[in-house]
Amino acid sequence: MLVLTCSVARNTFTARFLQAWLPKRTIRLPSMELATIEDVGKIVRPALDRGILENIEDLNRNNPKDFMEAFLKKNTAFAILSHRWSDDELSFQDICKLSLVTPEAVTTFIQQCSKRSPQSTSTEVINKLVELSGGSTPPSDGGPTMLHRLMDLCPHISECTGLVKLIKFCDLAFEQHKCELAWIDTCCINKTSSAELDESIRSMFRWYRNSSICIVHLGSTKSWPPPSPDSFDLSSHDPWFSRGWTLQELLAPRVVKFYGSKWKPCTTASNDKSDQLVASVTQARGLIHLYGNKTMVDMLSTITSIPTTELLDFEPGLEDVKLRLSWASQRATTRIEDMAYCLLGLFNVSMPIAYGEGEVAFYRLQAAIMERSNDRNLFLWTGRPSPYSSMLANGPECFKPRHGRSDNHAVHRDMDESHLEPTYTLTNNGLRIPVSLYNRDYTATWLDSLPEYQSTDQLDRFDRETQKQCRLAVLGHSASGRPIHMLLFVRQFRDHVYYERYTKWQPCALYDADRKPGKPEIIFIK
Repeated sequence: MLVLTCSVARNTFTARFLQAWLPKRTIRLPSMELATIEDVGKIVRPALDRGILENIEDLNRNNPKDFMEAFLKKNTAFAILSHRWSDDELSFQDICKLSLVTPEAVTTFIQQCSKRSPQSTSTEVINKLVELSGGSTPPSDGGPTMLHRLMDLCPHISECTGLVKLIKFCDLAFEQHKCELAWIDTCCINKTSSAELDESIRSMFRWYRNSSICIVHLGSTKSWPPPSPDSFDLSSHDPWFSRGWTLQELLAPRVVKFYGSKWKPCTTASNDKSDQLVASVTQARGLIHLYGNKTMVDMLSTITSIPTTELLDFEPGLEDVKLRLSWASQRATTRIEDMAYCLLGLFNVSMPIAYGEGEVAFYRLQAAIMERSNDRNLFLWTGRPSPYSSMLANGPECFKPRHGRSDNHAVHRDMDESHLEPTYTLTNNGLRIPVSLYNRDYTATWLDSLPEYQSTDQLDRFDRETQKQCRLAVLGHSASGRPIHMLLFVRQFRDHVYYERYTKWQPCALYDADRKPGKPEIIFIK
């Protein structure tokens, strides 16, 4: 009961909880001031103290920490934005300046709009508002007016997409979703601090998961869902669905609400990431009958190829590694490294952020996954290998689902037929992994017998000398008990023998391999 009777203990508990719960900075609504976690703590502590006093008898019978956690979650509920960046986004420095703006300056700016040439950027508008404020301190009781005044400003700065986006998002968060805190990635992170950027990227999934609501702005979509439920195609939908970062922004939050480019809701549902039947805003135009019994999650699943069960109740971790990587296979990021960083939260793994490392980032992501997982399906990919290991993919595009592939071509970890030690590790000499090898003669005979080897470009035509360097190997077994094979090249450096994977051919179950391989042995694959 110390946490109830001692204010120091309560304050310590509150500080630790908020550090784990909230983003490093949020925007206070409706005052539009940037607030640190410490600022939020100072605001919420008096209310928490009153809540404890009002419920002291119940707390004496129950766990007070549970009460405090529930109270803090409710009273620090925050909205979070998911969007595509434009060329006119606000920075951390801009939002700091915005806290210096007075409602009177906004009113003056609006009055002068007809006499002034339009401001070209959001930063220029904020600088002018700060100038008009003249160093005055915004009145403490003018908070509610500030957001409303900024909403009045929007029609006069329509070309300033970043500032308008911030204002519209905050207005929705406060007025429609009753949140007094908001977070947006463009301006709530001080990107001049590499340490803060590193911490923010590694915390991003947790912040989206903890949000009261994730507001998704489909900036290129005027109306949605589309006119026909059969017209779902990622390329024909808003670019939001093809970006790398928005994958975790869809999966992490419990509550998601989609809005079109004009900030109109796409559906009438309170939570678009739910199994509610579609009730579209296009209903008045008679289009709703086309959707029958489809839910919003059905539509999202069709567009993203993510199973509805995962959309409804996604948990980060190392289950179905290959499947989760496939969800990112048709997505893109502006910076190469972000294609790895945006997936950290999905697998609940962590690694240092190092912009400038390029393709090394995705290699390190796979290495981080291997440190905690023995799922050999990580090696079932096709395409360009990592420059640092022939067993690892160069990027998530290598995990794009192949037509006709089924679970019979996936390694089933519970099959006992392989007798393969599940442990494998990356070393300075390559991937140390137990496999079962076929001998050289059988591998050559098998290669000559393959129809695709003889008649298509799927496999290179090897001369006899090259064939002597090939080895067919068993990576594991499928759910039906069939061996999953891969093709390796034998390499030798001095007295050391190692292998390289033939990457033009994805490991799969072979139905015509009629000979058993050798006993399991540990090899190194570079």
